[in-house]
Amino acid sequence: MIRKLAPTLVALAMLGFLYGLDGIIDPGEPNDAQTASSFLLVNREGVETVSIENAKGSATFTLQNEAWRMTRPVSDSVEPSRIEQLLGKLQTLNARRRLEQPVGEFGFESPQATVSWSGSAGTGSLTIGRRSPVESSCYVTATGVGVLSDPSIEGKSVWMVEIYPLSVFLDSPTSFRSQNVWTVDVLRVLEFGLSTSTPDDSPADWTISRAAIDSREWTIQERTIHGVKTIPGDFESIANVLLSLTSLRVDAFISDDRADRARFGLEIPHTRMTMRLDDGSSRMLDVGIPDPTDGSRQLVSSDDRPFIMAVPSLSLGCLRNPVTDLRQRQLFTISRPSVSRLAVESLAANGSRLEGVHASRTSAGWILSSPGSQPERSVFIEPLIQALTALRARRFLGPDERTNAEHCFHVALSGISGVVEDTQNVTVFRGGSKTWITFDASSQRAIPVEDPYQAIRAVMPVADPGTVPVSRPVSGSASSAP
Repeated sequence: MIRKLAPTLVALAMLGFLYGLDGIIDPGEPNDAQTASSFLLVNREGVETVSIENAKGSATFTLQNEAWRMTRPVSDSVEPSRIEQLLGKLQTLNARRRLEQPVGEFGFESPQATVSWSGSAGTGSLTIGRRSPVESSCYVTATGVGVLSDPSIEGKSVWMVEIYPLSVFLDSPTSFRSQNVWTVDVLRVLEFGLSTSTPDDSPADWTISRAAIDSREWTIQERTIHGVKTIPGDFESIANVLLSLTSLRVDAFISDDRADRARFGLEIPHTRMTMRLDDGSSRMLDVGIPDPTDGSRQLVSSDDRPFIMAVPSLSLGCLRNPVTDLRQRQLFTISRPSVSRLAVESLAANGSRLEGVHASRTSAGWILSSPGSQPERSVFIEPLIQALTALRARRFLGPDERTNAEHCFHVALSGISGVVEDTQNVTVFRGGSKTWITFDASSQRAIPVEDPYQAIRAVMPVADPGTVPVSRPVSGSASSAP
């Protein structure tokens, strides 16, 4: 009989040992602890100041003009989602249970964190002690307004609170600071510009502006030591750059001391970005040296946040590109329904006209008016005009990119552009399997998004004009619409 009961007796003995061991390891956590739920119910509407102190730093947040700001150790804007998380935990913090007869060491003398709050409803504080050795909880005590306690209990109440809900109080106070480098409403920007100083101290800067916030027409002014050049800007390209610049996010805060600006290349910055808004106010962003601790980041500082912040260098890539990359990419501003006349001319190597097709829109449709034209090809006029009016530059060719044209065409469209009648021209070059275009006799070459070459050939089959040298502008009948 004893042999049969031996395993049961051994198991009971081990269980008793473990319960005793639990009491030895953590005497302040008796087994008769009372279950609890919410023990902290702070009315956030009455909170005006919150302070946090932990091993990672300290900070005070204050409600000013219905908006929260960090007021210690520096005055700075805060990340709304983080403040919401902080206030949310003060409003409702749940405990796993309350210790009825707390005895022992809970770590309140050297706490992990202390949180205090004050406002119209009164004051209160929360102290986070050490972590329990037997479960993923910390010992917590709280006093003041918003703390739920049993008046029959003398002394401080101690609660066991899971670590995860407490993480917002244990995080670095820096994590509450706004991650926006500067505060700019992209929809209100009327003008933005860049000024830089090259290594030889010759200034190079540009400004991009529009007349009103609802305008899609941007104008680029590039200023160099050689003068000022004005070109139309591309709405989509400029919108993408603006969105990228106004959405810059802080990767790390390097220094809050303005005296460090010179050391990090921000006292006399190599690059300065300015933006003017529709209410007449302006914003400024200075770009300094690369982050000495991380070469993939750049140091910046803005006028409304004069701290030294690090941002990913890739996010500033648009500032290193030539402003001419933002030029108008829509090659024709005449809309398809407004086109009334079309001229397509094939050119020889010497620039002389080989053959051409002229067409006019009538009530009966498109009519070819060139001598020797094939009337049946008039059905290809509308697809060609659709291809031409949709022409956009995919990219602009650099001055060193070599091209050798086998075919060359001048194309002229006449129609209403805006409120006036206008004639606009492009020269279409074809070499091998590549098509490139120059617009309005410009020397700047562009690769189109959609290739119009086949649409042109459908209207006017190519003879053999020979190889056309493109090192010099081709002149002639490009500007002469019928």
